[in-house]
This record gives sequence, structure tokens and C-alpha cells, in this order.
Amino acid sequence: MELTSASVIRNDTSATEITILSTIPDVIKEAPTLEPKCYLNDTKHLTERLWLVTILGSALSTISIVENAFLFLIFITTKQHRRSHSLYLLLLALTDIFISLTYILIMSVKVLCQYNEWVFMKKIWMTYVVPMMTMSHVAITASSFLIVFATVERFCITASNHYVEFLQNNRCYIALLAVLIGVFTKGTLILELKPIHNSNCTGTINEYRLEITALVNHNEHYKLFRFWFRNIVTILFPFFTLIFLNARIVNELRKNFIVEKHDMELTHATNAKERKARIRAATRTLMLVACTYLLANMLNVIITIWEHIDATSLFSSFLDFYIFSVDTVSLLTIVACALRLPIYASCQPALRAELIHFAKLFCKRPRHVNGGRNETLLINRNGTISETLFNE
Repeated sequence: MELTSASVIRNDTSATEITILSTIPDVIKEAPTLEPKCYLNDTKHLTERLWLVTILGSALSTISIVENAFLFLIFITTKQHRRSHSLYLLLLALTDIFISLTYILIMSVKVLCQYNEWVFMKKIWMTYVVPMMTMSHVAITASSFLIVFATVERFCITASNHYVEFLQNNRCYIALLAVLIGVFTKGTLILELKPIHNSNCTGTINEYRLEITALVNHNEHYKLFRFWFRNIVTILFPFFTLIFLNARIVNELRKNFIVEKHDMELTHATNAKERKARIRAATRTLMLVACTYLLANMLNVIITIWEHIDATSLFSSFLDFYIFSVDTVSLLTIVACALRLPIYASCQPALRAELIHFAKLFCKRPRHVNGGRNETLLINRNGTISETLFNE
């Protein structure tokens, strides 16, 4: 059984595939050896999905790729960024690039092939969809836990917790743990799907199809791993953890604001004020990143819970809702990726200045002046950039 686009992206094989018989061309009369099912094509809401996934989704993915490539270059070329809390943002930019790229190659190309019934393009799509989808899911899960771990560190800093030093000294290992969680929970996707060649449908859109492997169909223990452990760890746990941490951070900020206001009335130390302002800017940035993750995944959480409670009604009475919901979930993930740069630039003046400075150097050759002059002016005007982001 070939999976729908929704099933492919979510790796949700419990959905019943609905295919609609398109107009069968006259060639079938000339080639009676081809079965009528070879010309079955899932055309349900295909035009709407073409605009939503292929056109809008590809445009947003392209924007996300450009923005996050820009962020990655800034973070990777600065030693202070690599040694600070920006390490999480560096890796997040890298995963965002990959997620956005795979969205185009998996989702957009899939819908485009269905819409135009491109047989050759579908053959190419089948050669890479399973490994690329696996890597995409690993990247999505890794990015979720990068946000969670970064938020944990930010909460400890805000609450003046004694774990701050441990978290700051072990950022590389914690970031590696996020990647390993993604590999462990989603890496086995490559074993769950396989492309099948149907020689009876050679030359048609259904010459190749995706099928579920025996590992999924005949292994009850693996089903428990897929439907319970994987969904709880990769979807529900990060979602509710970030809700809890953000609520705690807001509460701590409220208490700190009262204390800081009292301290500022007693002392007018400029350095202390600037440092606290930088910490608040860093906290505000990460909170907005976490909020975009929560908003982008809210529908995903609803669908996941619904699948476990009453999958029958979801795949029968609410099939149209399910199809568009899954496309929307994937699209919202790309929207969250594309919002990283605007969030960083709007919340942190020093990073915004660094982004502008880097963009100017990238767009035109620097003048033959003192190479460190521009950077010095930037640092003098905005404070030490290496400390401005998340190093405190």
C-alpha cells in the first residue's frame, strides 16, 4: 500500500489511504497488460495542496535556508559565539537549513509529481525519500532538544541556579546529546519504509510506491516503540517541558524585575545595568524561539493525541482535516525556522548590529582601511558582542 504524503512525513502508517481514480488515458486501451490501478492517483485536494505545500512551502523554505545559512556563517566564524550559549543557536541554524531543504525535496516534489503525474521525477524521488526523510526527522528532533536544553540553561541563569556552571562547561556534550536523542528515536525510520517497484505498472505514476516493512507490520514491541515511546519523547515531552520552563522563566523575571528596580534606585552602576539588560535580551530571545516552537507544534500535539485516542474517526470522518493538518504542521515547522533571524535581530541590539555589519561585508568588498576598525566601533557602540548574546 502506498502511503499518502501525510503518512510519509509523519511516518504514520495507521492512516487509510484514499485514492481517487483519475481519468484513464487512451493508452490503457492500447496496452491491456497494464492494470487500471496503475493509473490511480491520489488527487484529493491536490490543487489546494499544490499552493500550500509546493508554492508557499517552497518559498518559505528558501527564505529559511538563506536566513539560517547567514546565521550559521556568523556563529561559526566567531570564536566567542562557538564558546557561548550561541553554540545552541549555531547548531539550530544548521538543523533549520537541513529541515527546510528536505521539505522542498520531500514534500514539495511529492505534491508536484502527483499534480503533474511526472513518472520520471517520481522515480528520482523514490531513490532518496526514505534516507532523506529519516535524516529530516532526526534533525527535527535534535532541534527540539537543542531548544529544550538551551531553555534549561537560560532558566538556571535566570533563577541563579547552582547548575549554571555545569551546563555552561558541558554545552558541547549536551548539544551532542540532543543529536543522539534524534538519532536514537528517529534513526530507525530508514528500516520502516522501503520503495517497491511494480513491473506491471511500468511507465505509470504507480510504477514505484512506498511500503511498510515487516519490522513495523509484524513486530508488536516495535509498534509500542513507534507509537508510544517515540511520540512521547519527541513530541509531547519537548512541548510540555518548554511550556513549564517558559512559565517558570516569566515568573523569575517578574521577581527579578522588582529586585533590580530596587537595586537601581540605590546604585547607578552602568556596567551592572548593561549586563542585566543583556541577560534580559538573551532570555527574551530564547523565550520567543521556544514560543514559536510551541505554536508550530501545537497542532502536531493535538493530532498525535487524537491518533492514539480515536484514530478511526480521524482517518474516516475527519480525513480532509487530517490531510490539511499534516501539511500545515510541516509548513509551521518551516515558518518557525524562518522566524529565527527576525527574532534574534529584534531582541538583541548588539547581534542586530553584528548581522548588519556582516551583511555589509558580505555584499561588498571592505575598503582598504584598518581591518579591525569597523569591528572595534561596533563593539564600542554596543558593548562586547561576545558577552551580549548568551554567555552570561
